[in-house]
Amino acid sequence: MKPQRGVALITVLLVVALVTVVCAGLIARQQLSIRSSANQLHVRQAWHYALGGETLAKAILQRDLRQGDPRQPVDHLGEPWAQPLTPFALDEGGELRVRIVDPSGRFNLNSLVRQGQPDELALLRLRRLLLRLEIAKPYAERLLDWLDGDGEPSGGQGAEDGQYLLAAPPYRAANRQLADVSELRLLLEMDEADYRRLLPFVSALPGEALLNVNSASALVLSSLADGLSPDAALALVAARGREA
Repeated sequence: MKPQRGVALITVLLVVALVTVVCAGLIARQQLSIRSSANQLHVRQAWHYALGGETLAKAILQRDLRQGDPRQPVDHLGEPWAQPLTPFALDEGGELRVRIVDPSGRFNLNSLVRQGQPDELALLRLRRLLLRLEIAKPYAERLLDWLDGDGEPSGGQGAEDGQYLLAAPPYRAANRQLADVSELRLLLEMDEADYRRLLPFVSALPGEALLNVNSASALVLSSLADGLSPDAALALVAARGREA
């Protein structure tokens, strides 16, 4: 009789252990599901916060358009849209910050090609900007090849399909205007540090868009001509602020 009781006891212990393992797995799966749902909720909430910030920025720009002088349609950093906005406190303890930046005050990367042809002046200005930022790689030539429609590398330092098809995974040069500045990351040997350094000074507007010198930084202004040093450009920006 005792051996049977021992077998029964072992069986009960095995069943209890099995049930414990199953319950632990179910609890872990349930916790994972709860965290996943919470993350999705937070992402959706953050998306709506971003949409709210965008709506506010649109309202500010529309008001600027209505109140501006139609005889002098000039945007400058002394206008209300360019002033820092008070951060909005969020229920979760964070804050929402809205900042409006004039992309025409930055170097327009798409200006390197106009009407299908390289713009040598724009290419020189981009080279100067890279030089001011102490970026040594020939990104100006590589961007020109990314934008133009031919298959010939520019100046021996450019890059066309032949180089990009050797990448992993392989891809081709776009041979069209940039839709977004982030496409710079696709240029041959684009370094993340170089990309981050260049990002605040460039934009991806239609190729015909002109630079707004009233909102351009000193570094961008100094790229306009060889004779305009960064210090001289800083003096221009300071004078521009006093006049605004």
